[in-house]
Amino acid sequence: MYTEVTGMRVTRKLISTLIVVVTILHGCADKGAGLEFAADRNTIRKNGISLTSSLTADPKSGILILKAIIKNDSKQVVTAAAFRAQLRSDSGYINIPVNTKVKNFTVSPSENRSFTLEYKPVNNPQLFQRIRFKGDLSRKYTFNPAFITDMNGRVVFSKKIRFTLKKAKYSIYKKKYGKSPKLFSLRMDKKAFRKKHLKYYSRLPKKKRHDGNHTIPASMIISGEELMVRQMIFKMVPYLTGKRLFIFLKIINRSNGLSIHLNGLQVSAGGKVYKPVNGFSPGLSTDKKKSGKVKIKLQRNGRLYFHIDYGIVDTFRKLSVSLPGLLDENKKPLFILPLEYTSGS
Repeated sequence: MYTEVTGMRVTRKLISTLIVVVTILHGCADKGAGLEFAADRNTIRKNGISLTSSLTADPKSGILILKAIIKNDSKQVVTAAAFRAQLRSDSGYINIPVNTKVKNFTVSPSENRSFTLEYKPVNNPQLFQRIRFKGDLSRKYTFNPAFITDMNGRVVFSKKIRFTLKKAKYSIYKKKYGKSPKLFSLRMDKKAFRKKHLKYYSRLPKKKRHDGNHTIPASMIISGEELMVRQMIFKMVPYLTGKRLFIFLKIINRSNGLSIHLNGLQVSAGGKVYKPVNGFSPGLSTDKKKSGKVKIKLQRNGRLYFHIDYGIVDTFRKLSVSLPGLLDENKKPLFILPLEYTSGS
């Protein structure tokens, strides 16, 4: 952040503006992000207030860096709620900055104010919904400067800034960093699966509500890829990246406890059995208790989003996942039948 006093002469004002533009664009290049987007307008102006911005990306991490400078040559104070600055992906998904320390600030008359916003954009909402992958970088992004208002609370700029990566550069990026995971979908006799498990649950100790006075009847709801069973929401989505198999695991636990043993989550496909080759991350929140590398206990209201790595696998179209390593608070398996999946959406 810096403040610059604008000179009285026109030549100084022009030189100052040019310095600002060069500084912000050069600053982005210094970031070493690798991909620089071209703007349809680097600077927009209205009523003596100008906004100069540029956008770059780190192709490996997918992080976007937006650098901007507000130059105020008006006679009123300008307010910028930068934490609400929206950057829209080509898919239409609206992203907000992840560096939440950048909040409201003001720019007084004859002052400049620079700021940097970092985004981790969701470029493919469908992929994000299924396996929490944000998707490859978009070729185009739209920056909305409506977070900048005058002293009366009116939005200063109505025009949006569109950033585009050249086709040749985008093609190179896609070849080197692009990821196109091949997803599997739940394909099985859901009615028979549900019937078998309801019979099994009826023999298990009855679950009680939080007040401890009423039991919860056995139930199972299968909605798309999600299973709601015994006070738990459960989802698995297998996917391939190249020849490597992963399973995205999502669990939201409302029960008194849920144990997960990774070695007990096995994949059968093409006549072979595959076991996880990775372990749980050491950075876990308080709603999870880790016991060794491959065992974890999820507390009440605990959530888990995890990508299980099964290593390099053979080619196949169908697979099944057996889950003896998923145990309730009484150490009873939650599932007695495997989940069956087929490649394709």
